[in-house]
Amino acid sequence: MNQSALRIRNVVKSFDGIKALKGLSLNFNKGEIIGLVGSNGAGKSTLLNVVWGAYAPDSGELHINGQQVDKITPTKAQELGISIIFQHRRLMPYMTVAENIFIDNMPKLRGMVDYKKNALRCQRAAEDAQPRYRLQQ
Repeated sequence: MNQSALRIRNVVKSFDGIKALKGLSLNFNKGEIIGLVGSNGAGKSTLLNVVWGAYAPDSGELHINGQQVDKITPTKAQELGISIIFQHRRLMPYMTVAENIFIDNMPKLRGMVDYKKNALRCQRAAEDAQPRYRLQQ
């Protein structure tokens, strides 16, 4: 049985009276890689911003690793293991894939970014995902 990493229940978020999220409920299990797809204005970015703590929901519940989280901030989300890769793929075009993936959590060595360790983390993550998701090189 899969263990729930993130459970969203009846989340509502409005902007100036317009509901961007209307009672949304979703469940994400540990080890899953999820892609959100939808037309412009469907609420994808709003959902991510609620989960990440950039927006507070008007109502609803967030459960992370089985625990209800009443107020989440981006810092708390990161501490709980939530990272978001936003749709703006060219935000940091001068950085490597590994740097972009771990931009908010790069390993340090004597106060400086440990680029070798960061690249190894990215490689391990890809190797871990490859057999589960039949990824091709």
